[in-house]
Amino acid sequence: MAHGVSLTTIGYEGVSVEAFIGTLARARVTLLLDVRELPSSRRKGFSKTPLSEALREVGIEYRHERALGTAQGYTV
Repeated sequence: MAHGVSLTTIGYEGVSVEAFIGTLARARVTLLLDVRELPSSRRKGFSKTPLSEALREVGIEYRHERALGTAQGYTV
């Protein structure tokens, strides 16, 4: 891993999109890598387009990389 680069995981259950983005901003996250198979959510603000737009407003890059996530139906 490159010097000064870190990887962190985060979930969004039970929080608003504003609180979620606030947590990312306070942690100085610069890229959110979305590994959900389908980047959609019934929760307002957490689907791909609105989430990426809200993140862009605070200077956080958004990328969807389905191949890096857990295969559907597989549980750990």
